Formats: sequence, structure tokens, C-alpha cells
Amino acid sequence: MKEVKFKSRILLFIVLFIYIYDIKISIFPYYLNYILSCLGTLSFIRDLTSYKFLLQKKLVSRLVITLFMIFFFYLITYIFNSNGDFYYIKEIVALDLLLIMGAYYVYKLFVYYYKVVDIHIVLKYYLLCILTQLFLSLIMFFNQSVYLILDSFLLRSELESAVVEGTRENRLIGFGVAFFTSGIINSIALVFIALYLTLKDRLISNRFLFISFLLISLIGLMMSRTTLIGIILAICITLYKKKNVFTSRTLFYSICCSAFLFVFMVVFDGEFFNMNEKFSVVFDFGFELFENLFVKGEVSTSSTNKMFEMYNILPSNLKTWVLGDGFYRNPVHPELGYYMETDIGFFRLIFNGGIIGVIMFMLLQFTVIKNLSRSFGYISVFVLCAMIIILNLKGVVDYLKFVCLFAFIENFKNIKNEEYTVKV
Repeated sequence: MKEVKFKSRILLFIVLFIYIYDIKISIFPYYLNYILSCLGTLSFIRDLTSYKFLLQKKLVSRLVITLFMIFFFYLITYIFNSNGDFYYIKEIVALDLLLIMGAYYVYKLFVYYYKVVDIHIVLKYYLLCILTQLFLSLIMFFNQSVYLILDSFLLRSELESAVVEGTRENRLIGFGVAFFTSGIINSIALVFIALYLTLKDRLISNRFLFISFLLISLIGLMMSRTTLIGIILAICITLYKKKNVFTSRTLFYSICCSAFLFVFMVVFDGEFFNMNEKFSVVFDFGFELFENLFVKGEVSTSSTNKMFEMYNILPSNLKTWVLGDGFYRNPVHPELGYYMETDIGFFRLIFNGGIIGVIMFMLLQFTVIKNLSRSFGYISVFVLCAMIIILNLKGVVDYLKFVCLFAFIENFKNIKNEEYTVKV
């Protein structure tokens, strides 16, 4: 593996951070990762004649073909309903096309500097980006001056600004990341840590993985309680791999320490956090489910109660179940809400394109997920498929952005690396 200079590592870190998080700064009206998408598109066009990128081109082709299938199906739905909106095309199909190219450019940049790229390198950078985001959220929550300075760099819509201002006193606010999205990112990271610890040849230190799992679990819950999904699935991976004690020992210790801290902080909440009222507030948000479990004997939070109420909003006819109504957002005020006032992922997809649309959406996710089986085995496919089903029971979750880069890295293994050079 080639030795990479410190400034090059910083560049890779910044580029990956921009790719993972949707950051829009005040002096530039578009998300910064769109720049990566443009560079990736140019790079991909230049590589079309290169045999060494054949596997990557096949992966991109499969993803693009699936996206165009979704696009043409939506046109059929739109024509059949004689009505609809194009927000699904914009937010899923068009955005995914951009993100594929963005992931391709990030992948090419790693290859340019490291020459030989594997899951060890990219996962470590990925975890460092998430840990940085978590620490930024802590600093922004406890230091008003830092929050105002960092927030001044961001460009938000009126709705986003209203939501942030209404919640930033009760939960951690990330730098350029929405609440539910941060939970998705955290959950994927925790699952990747668990899957990585099942490998025999690991290059990332167990201490770093242990600390990462602990911090992402604890701080991540204070940003988004969706992080709990990743914690539970990581535990399931550990139980599945229990026969191999050595590969899962670090994860086992991480989960035990996390569980101990959960119980300790819930039981001693009043005494432990009296010294810092702000921390008590954000702790109550993150661990509300555990507090209700210990105090009231019920597994519930304010958000889960609202979520279950939305399960009463169902399609009223067979046509909607099969082909959908063609709407993804509120037809009257699309910038303020979703169609039928439901935030449930599967129901939003059904109302938009019916069950057929849901199947095509899941096919897109499976197309990119299955590439990870080369390193982690088919357990990774099963766990990630299970996670996307669970997450879409809450909100619309599109894996492509977060997993596509790892899929490119997996394909890199099958490319001969002798005299390998790349231009970016």
C-alpha cells in the first residue's frame, strides 16, 4: 500500500465528508456533493474506453438501467393517473444518478492516492467523518457562539430553518445533516463495524473500532433515535457470529459497555445530570425510549406514537395499491409536506408508484447491496436488506448514496493492480 502524505489524507477526508453529508453553504446555492457528481461524470466519460474500469462500468450500467426503469414506470403511472408530480423523479432518480457519479469520483480519488484501495482504508475514513460530525454536533449544542458561526455558513430553506430552530434546544443538530438522515448514516456505520469485525484479516485497530462503536451509539442516539436500529442489528450480527469468539470480541465488549452506560445513565439520570441541565435535556431526547421502559414499563417515544398514527393512512382503492397516485409530496404545498400527510417510507412509495414502484425501488437497493458480499459474505446482504426494510417503516431510505462507494471498492478487488495508474 502506498504511503499517503498528510495533506492528501486531509483532502480525502474533506471530500468524503462532503459526499456523505448534504452540505449547502451560503455562497453556493447547490449542495457541495453536486460538484463531486460533475467531476465524477467527466471522469466516467473519460474512462469509458478503459478496460481496467470494466467492472465499475458494469455496476454503474446496472444502476443506471434500474433508475431508467423506475423513470419509465413513473411516466406510465403519471399517464395512467393523468396527474402527479415529479418530486420522486427529482429526489430519487435524478439525485441517485448524481450520487453514483459522486461516489465514482471519490473512489477514483482514493485510487489515485493509495493505488490499491480496500475496505480497510475507506471504512476508517468513513468512521472518522462520522465521528467528526458527532463532535461538531456536541460543540454546536453546548457552545452558542460556535453554533452561530458554523450555522452562518449553511444555506437552509425556510422550512429547514424553522425545524432546526424549533428542535435545537432539545437534541443535537448536525452540521448539514437532517435528523433522520443522521440516524441512517450512524446505523450503517454501526453495521459496517460489526461486519468488519467478522473478518479475519483486519487492518483497523480494535481500539479504534471499539471507541467508534461506543461514541456513534451514545452520541448518535442524541442526534437521531433511528441510530438504535443500527445498534440492534450489530447485536444480531454478534449473536450470529458467536461461534467465532475472536472476531466478535471487540464488538461484544463495545455492546456491553454501551449497554452498561445506557442503564447507568437512565437509572441515575437525575443525580448524574443535575450539573448540566442542557445535557439532561438532550439525554432525555436520546434515551426517552429506555426511560419510558424503566419508568413506565412501555416501549414508546413521542415520535413513535406519531409514527404509528400515520399507519392509519392507507390507500383506499386497488389502483393506488398497484400503480399509486403519482404524487410524492403535498400537491398544494409541496415544500411543506408529503402526499396524504404521511411520513412512512413504504406508504409514501406506495402512494407514489404502488407496490410495483416499491418493488422497483427495492431492486435498486439490492443491486448495490449485493456487491458487498465479496468481503463480508451474504450476511451483509441479509442484514442491509433487513435494515432498509425496517428503516422504510419509518421514512423513505435510499441506500445508494451510502453503500455505492463501498460497492466500487469491492469491485476494485477484481482489477489487476500491477502498474495501476489513474487520472482524476
